Amino acid sequence: MPVVLHLGLVPILSGVQNVMLQILEAIEADGYEIKVATAPGGELVEVVENHGWKHIPIPSLVREINPVKDFQAFRELAKILKEEKVDILHTHSSKTGLLGRAVGKLCKLPTIIHTVHGYPFHKYQNPLLYGFYQLAEWWAGHYCDYLVSVNREDAELAKRVLRIPISKIKYIPNGAIPHKQRKILTSDEIVIGTMSRFWKQKNMINSVKVAIKACQHRSELKFIFVGDGQDLAVCQELVENAGFEERIILPGWSLDKEKWLNQFDIFLLYSWWEGLPLSILEAMSYGLPIIASEIKGNRELVDADNGYLVNPDDNSKLLNLLLNLPNLKEDLIAKGEGSYNKVVQNYSLDYFNDRYRALYREIKVGNKL
Repeated sequence: MPVVLHLGLVPILSGVQNVMLQILEAIEADGYEIKVATAPGGELVEVVENHGWKHIPIPSLVREINPVKDFQAFRELAKILKEEKVDILHTHSSKTGLLGRAVGKLCKLPTIIHTVHGYPFHKYQNPLLYGFYQLAEWWAGHYCDYLVSVNREDAELAKRVLRIPISKIKYIPNGAIPHKQRKILTSDEIVIGTMSRFWKQKNMINSVKVAIKACQHRSELKFIFVGDGQDLAVCQELVENAGFEERIILPGWSLDKEKWLNQFDIFLLYSWWEGLPLSILEAMSYGLPIIASEIKGNRELVDADNGYLVNPDDNSKLLNLLLNLPNLKEDLIAKGEGSYNKVVQNYSLDYFNDRYRALYREIKVGNKL
């Protein structure tokens, strides 16, 4: 039985980790021994073990660049790949993607796959850092057998900028289960919600600042920002100082997506960079209109049929859009229907599962595993 090891960074249950779990659930029935390696602890470990898969902790894995710990992680991973007799290494996230592809190549694994959940370089960062990450991804891109992009723009970037051979590049968008559409905007109150990590990428501090200004001008608006992270305390202080604790709700992290998505009328994600956000797809699957930042990934999912796009550094435009929402109810209802239809037609979980099963079967046949 071929051994598949998925390598991730943090063992939380955020977008990347949930996509990883979806892939493993899709291929499990096709005869693979499944293992997952991440930093220790976290909700992901319990989910992995509940599936009957083996979780392998790598204590030296940390998000920050740390030469000592990174070298330790390199050695630990090499040992794991040999001892576990891994046939297919599938990496996720930028840091573990670079580490895993390098170690996998050194260990001469039969197959290395990397899923790009958004490249680590983007226009909102220091040019030197941008150049460093782009060079690193060019280098690592040639160290894997398949590079899976979750959005079309990154697939094109891999071909045109990183010069990855076309034969290695696969485009497999994330997927969601379409849910029965529900009625939104059934009262005068309009609930704008999100489910997100509270860290720099997600731009939550600016999201909360704009929400405060919107509440100051429109009594119909209410916000629910579900999630936690390093910026949550800052956001809580902003809301408390403004006196809007009852209209800008910060309930913390929750795994009960259905509970919260059923309370939202509109989904908001104002992040700086993304791959193909599962949070937006899940909101679309519940028939919600979307307000999102105009960046890669988001603009593949959101257009005039199902929402609105705003540059992530244009707080004034976002504020004006939020203030105008009470006047757009008919348009919002139509965009909610557009969201649901998009998931059914282009981003269903069945389509996602079929594409990954086909990729793994291609590997199994090609390598005679």
